[in-house]
Amino acid sequence: MTAKGRRMWTRAVIPALLLAAAACTPPPRTDPGAGSVRVALVDSIPFRTELEEGFLRRVEVRSPGGVDTIRFVLTHSVPLVLADGTVLGFTFSGTELRSAFTWHPAGKQLRLIALPEDADLVFTIPAFSADGRYLAYVAYQQGFGRGMVRRGASGYVVVRTDSVEVPATDAAMNFARWTGPEAFEILLDVSETGWHRFSGTVSSGVTRVDTVVPPLPPGP
Repeated sequence: MTAKGRRMWTRAVIPALLLAAAACTPPPRTDPGAGSVRVALVDSIPFRTELEEGFLRRVEVRSPGGVDTIRFVLTHSVPLVLADGTVLGFTFSGTELRSAFTWHPAGKQLRLIALPEDADLVFTIPAFSADGRYLAYVAYQQGFGRGMVRRGASGYVVVRTDSVEVPATDAAMNFARWTGPEAFEILLDVSETGWHRFSGTVSSGVTRVDTVVPPLPPGP
């Protein structure tokens, strides 16, 4: 598979896997004072770069106050809704991740949040834990990748995996996902036959290292 083909496969398949894992994780309790807040991706905004083309989506928020579309946010991934009704997600330009964001239906103010400087924002999509407290992502540099977990987007590092060699053509196949409130998986594509998987929890760090062959297992 060509590098372009692998990137397109990642954008199509990996978000679906992340959504499947998120669907298996109990959502955080909704604050009764905030009411019920739901989000959905709407519209299809086309983009084209030198390497690929596709669509970005807007974020629609339904709350007791009505229906809003968050201005200035285009994304590939469905945002989280936190316990107080805050919407937390990522903004993109084409396939490139730009920043995280928060938005609340009460104030309707968009806040952009810078992501860690060592995070790979070109090939992989980070993942917030269901309560938004932790960010898992892949740091990729000079042919090597490692998994990282931070307290928030700019907080201190709570988990750092070992570094493994990742072929440049496979960088687009690396990703992180949450399988529980504090349980994560970070997968680094190290060959044509599979992923190097680091599994663990925020409190215990990495508790399991193994190799996974396609197709990837779903979340619990």
